[in-house]
Amino acid sequence: MRRLTPFVLTVLASALWAYPCPAAIEYSLTPLGTLRGGSEALGINNHGQVVGYSDVVDNPDQLGGPYHAFLYDNGVMLDLFTLGGQSAAQSINDMGVAVGYATYAGGAQTASIFANGTATPIDGLSGGSFAHGINNAGQITGYRSTGTGVVAFLYSGGVLSDLGALPGGTTSYAFAINENGKVVGVADIDGSSSHAFLYDGTMMHDLGTVPGLAHSSALAINDNEQVVGSSANSGGPQRAFLYDNGAMVDLGTLGGANSLAYGISNAGEIVGWADTAGGSQVAAIWRGGTAYDLHGLIDSSGDGWGLVRATAINDNGQIVGYGIDPDGNSRAFLLTPIAEVPEPGALVIWAVLGACGAGVAWRRRLRAA
Repeated sequence: MRRLTPFVLTVLASALWAYPCPAAIEYSLTPLGTLRGGSEALGINNHGQVVGYSDVVDNPDQLGGPYHAFLYDNGVMLDLFTLGGQSAAQSINDMGVAVGYATYAGGAQTASIFANGTATPIDGLSGGSFAHGINNAGQITGYRSTGTGVVAFLYSGGVLSDLGALPGGTTSYAFAINENGKVVGVADIDGSSSHAFLYDGTMMHDLGTVPGLAHSSALAINDNEQVVGSSANSGGPQRAFLYDNGAMVDLGTLGGANSLAYGISNAGEIVGWADTAGGSQVAAIWRGGTAYDLHGLIDSSGDGWGLVRATAINDNGQIVGYGIDPDGNSRAFLLTPIAEVPEPGALVIWAVLGACGAGVAWRRRLRAA
């Protein structure tokens, strides 16, 4: 067996360090199916249980409703039902308890808990409310309509608390909560501008905006208090951001004008969507501050699919969202990382090429050979 010389090993090690290719992790795609028409996945827990919503009439090529919340578990999509109208499940904790909203027949949306196959309104909440996030302690956050506007809430230990607003504002919406009980969302500051906020259990903190943009909205937070969402100008570009260590950073796009981040794992992987240079919106993942088109990281199980957006990621790297399947239907998907260690020959060529796309293509040729 021919051995690599120390010089070659040094060169290869340098190449691998210089080009830490995120495409070393690829994914397999699992279609989650549908209750009847279109479907979209919105949340996933660390056990791989997925929630979202699906049409319950024949409406295959789009999401048009009527729709019901669903739970996808062990290869089966289950109807989580409603309060008599429609429903959607936004997130799910590791105990399998999901939250979102349900409506009574002809009524307004009501923040609800989905557990044991039933939808139950959250105590103290009625029409005009929406639950967005739940943690493993069972704390729930979202927003509700009041007599004067909309306010973010925290439901913890059976107690419902309003989170208030930022100085100068009156309205707030909460979208996510981490395992430490920190809540993020968006609140107005002067009647014309809105900023992302973080509620630390005592008060609401203004996270500001991406420099040069007027508005921001926080959509997810991990246990390290890294926050993601979007920042924009009215009628102008919308950009995904990461807020970390007191600074909000523009995550960029895939060559187009707009992007948005929906979720972040505790490892710091961020998912959402981004525009390409050609103007298409595609599901994206950000690693190390760089955006990647998720479709380029999928094996042959994703052939024929167009991934529109990724909405959540768990701590095992599984990603959910929705896309257009090979038959042109709007469908929920699950991406699962494939554990892969390239053969030595492939690793050498991958390192020398130093290009992520080329490395992926080479590994795929090896598998096909």
